[in-house]
Amino acid sequence: MKKLIFFCILSAFLMLFFNKKADTAILYKEYQTFKINGATYLCASHIVQEGDYLYKILKNKGIYSQSKINSLKNLNPHLTDINKIQPGQMIYLPIRTAHEGEFDGYKHGRILVPFITKKSVEDLLKEYAGPYEVKPGDTVSELLSRSIQTKWGTKNYERGIKLFKYLNPAIENINIIAKGQNINLPKSEVVNAEWYPSLFNPEIEKRLSVKKKNKINIDIPVTPKKEKTIKKKNILELIANTLEGQLESKGNLYIPYKEGITTLSLLKTPFIKSEIFPHIFFYEKNSLDKEKKEKIKNFYKEAVFFNLDNKLEETGKLSRKIFNINQIKMELGYENKVVSSKDSTKITEIFYIKDLYKAPVKFLSSFTKHNIILPSSSIIKSKPNFISLNNLTQKEFVRTFLRILECRYNENTQITFPFKGVQIKAYTNIAVNKSDKFLIIDFNEFYGETINSIKKIKMNITSIKHNDSNVDIAEKIAYNLNCVIIKNPVFPESVGYKDLSSVKIEIPGILIINNLSATNRLIFLPSIDSSKFPESILYYLDWLNIKTVFS
Repeated sequence: MKKLIFFCILSAFLMLFFNKKADTAILYKEYQTFKINGATYLCASHIVQEGDYLYKILKNKGIYSQSKINSLKNLNPHLTDINKIQPGQMIYLPIRTAHEGEFDGYKHGRILVPFITKKSVEDLLKEYAGPYEVKPGDTVSELLSRSIQTKWGTKNYERGIKLFKYLNPAIENINIIAKGQNINLPKSEVVNAEWYPSLFNPEIEKRLSVKKKNKINIDIPVTPKKEKTIKKKNILELIANTLEGQLESKGNLYIPYKEGITTLSLLKTPFIKSEIFPHIFFYEKNSLDKEKKEKIKNFYKEAVFFNLDNKLEETGKLSRKIFNINQIKMELGYENKVVSSKDSTKITEIFYIKDLYKAPVKFLSSFTKHNIILPSSSIIKSKPNFISLNNLTQKEFVRTFLRILECRYNENTQITFPFKGVQIKAYTNIAVNKSDKFLIIDFNEFYGETINSIKKIKMNITSIKHNDSNVDIAEKIAYNLNCVIIKNPVFPESVGYKDLSSVKIEIPGILIINNLSATNRLIFLPSIDSSKFPESILYYLDWLNIKTVFS
């Protein structure tokens, strides 16, 4: 077997040497050997996929036999019932029984058999991937869980993340994908290809990482540019879209009043009915006189009237409206606005920009409370994604916050350090991030020179004071674990969305960027109490894949 492997490697290099133009690569088929009851089995690993069962797996591998089914039980002691395998489980399949001494000398029983691909690794991966259009609420972790049965924290999950990056080299930040974005997803069978583990060989990883294509600063799809002048009916539909309402523009509307019934032609006087905003009536020139407006207001108490005469066309001029909501600074960019008629019950403004406003409908519609309407090009849904850590002690907060950062946390752990020529033993708390950076969390147990002695042995330490707020504690810990801290962030610019700057929101608090996390990369801790924080902004932050933590 060793001679065969040596010959394979030699042949591979000779082929690559004499065929330099061919975009080929050397990969490895990986096997494992196990000794059970005196027999040695050559085995391949298999990740169970949705719809898998033993007979199907063995038949597809061409290794089905009763003796192999019997050996499966011994090779997979972690399975309580081999007939009830679950998606995501890894099992070992017996390929064949080895001859005596055939694999002696292989370290840990791991067998690598090289082979040359007829295609480049990139082209090979394309055969095991398919296109996918991102839907509202999708995340990379959830998509991989469905496509290749990954489970967070496992080796298969880490490989799945790397595989996703290989397949989508143009995505700069895999934690930020958006509705309508086209991505490549791995097919389920790729994880069970015999050469799959060798994709994560350092040399192959280096090659695939270097071949990144044009990087994209923002992954949210840009709305196509509109024509110079958008038809008024289309604008009204976009307004109705934002208000989660319905545009009525055909037929007649009959309004009762004391003397009888007034008939309105909806072709000339369309209106939008919505559950979150009063009826909005639009008219041109003299299609709606003062008398008819009075009759409408008598029936629809909060009715709003807009004169549409050439007022929703682009001007090319960019202006901004700034206002505050509960310590939150809001800034709207617009190219034109229309103010409702003076005879409306309340004055309302419609703001308009060329590419329209892109944000969750729950967020955009919240502006109607301030008599502001922002036409939206599409209904984007999200959910208020937040965690409340109110009323926790400092120690409880630290414990929970480190879980959010996906760090290990060992409390009351013994450490030793030199102090004035004596080796001191002490008990403290140690946090460890995914890159194995250690941080001592001290609750006023070490002082002055003791802290300096600990730092001399290159152990980082964060001291928690009694009067530290939870936001202060989070900032200290995140900074010392090499996270990026942004104070009073302006969304969406603080997370790289410069092309969405038509709406800017400055919120007091800290934004933590944890680049070592695949699921909680962006964490925001507002300094505003949760009871005063607008729910609509939680929808917006969730859309940006930001986890909000109230403390």
